[in-house]
Order: sequence, then C-alpha cells, then structure tokens
Amino acid sequence: MDFINELKRLNDAFNIGVIKLNPNNIKQSIILFPAKEKETLDWATIDRLVTENSDFKDFVRIVIQSLQANTIVGNFDKALTDVEYENYINEKHIKE
Repeated sequence: MDFINELKRLNDAFNIGVIKLNPNNIKQSIILFPAKEKETLDWATIDRLVTENSDFKDFVRIVIQSLQANTIVGNFDKALTDVEYENYINEKHIKE
C-alpha cells in the first residue's frame, strides 16, 4: 500500500499519469492516476527526489541544460504514435 500511496503523492505533486499495463491484454490496462495539467511545480518534492535519487538528479540536470540551450540535450525516450506502438508490440511479440 505504501507504493500506491507514494505514486498518488507523486501524481499530486507532478501530475504525472500512472498506467497499470497488462502485457497479456493491453486493452485491460487501467489508468491508476490520470495526468493533469498544472501551472506550478512542487519544488519541495523535486528537491527531495534530487537529494535521494542520483538518476533523478541527472535527469533534472539534463532538463535544465535542455531548457537553457533551447534544444534537447541527452537521450529521452521517443513518444510513440498509436501505429508505432502497435508495431512495437508486434515486433517484440507482446501479446494483447
């Protein structure tokens, strides 16, 4: 239950959506916490995560560099279109 509570807290803080994927049947996947638009950032949580997680600290550093350079610095995962997602599922032989 602590894990779900932490996901809820992070969703509240950052408005990042969380999806529980069912790799055996993608259509049975569910949205646990929907993403929401938010005008401000929760700096206390960002600071906590940066302090506790070196991977997140590196991610924040890359985001800051990207914003300052006005271009993407580093490697971010590409967002897939529906067609690209279907192709990925087929290529990886993931059953729906």
